[in-house]
Amino acid sequence: MIKLVLAVVAFVYLFLTAYSVNEIEVAIQLLPLEPARTLSLGILLPFFFAIGMIVTILIGLSEWLRMRNENDKLKRQLKGLGEEVVSLRNMMVMDSQEQQAE
Repeated sequence: MIKLVLAVVAFVYLFLTAYSVNEIEVAIQLLPLEPARTLSLGILLPFFFAIGMIVTILIGLSEWLRMRNENDKLKRQLKGLGEEVVSLRNMMVMDSQEQQAE
């Protein structure tokens, strides 16, 4: 939660700082055959900062989902191995009881 608050504060600070430097113009050409457009640096910096934050969140989310899936798989495997240990112990107890009966 603290990281989120710090990110929002940093974003607002960056936006206000960049917006105050509004006189700098940057030419951007998104497609090769498209004419270049001039935009204010105060608009571009927060825009690309937000895009970077969104991409980072998506990457982190995909990594978190992958780890969660792997943890669930390992829990199922551990549960199966635990059940196997219990059944082997029960088999050993039954074998020892049969040997004592003879």
